[in-house]
Amino acid sequence: MYLSSSIGIPPNGTNPRRGPLPWREAMQLADRRLFDDYSRACAGVTVLEVLRRDATDPIAFWERVIRWLPRLFELKRAGERLVREGRRSQAEIDENLRWQMRHVYPPGYALGTEQDALARTSRANPAKRTG
Repeated sequence: MYLSSSIGIPPNGTNPRRGPLPWREAMQLADRRLFDDYSRACAGVTVLEVLRRDATDPIAFWERVIRWLPRLFELKRAGERLVREGRRSQAEIDENLRWQMRHVYPPGYALGTEQDALARTSRANPAKRTG
């Protein structure tokens, strides 16, 4: 069915209709107008963009990551020591590391060496590339 943009005027150009539109046509016209309003309101909006706490300053974000990495490896070494001493289980230490890493890394990320992690982070830091 063809909807006219003029309410009350049939699409074939015959005599104008008297009174309100039939229910189905009125609902379709209202639906189309609401969709057009929605489309205009959401134009240029990226819903799936990854947001960070400090999205306006990525350099500050990467500087915090670089400061945080040595602490993460310190926690890893301390956890390994606790496992060797029998004071904690490996599962507890692994869960603690995953919880700490969630601030920066995606799920399933595994730590390599401290030097490798710092080198990768330094390469990702925009300040290092531009400065």
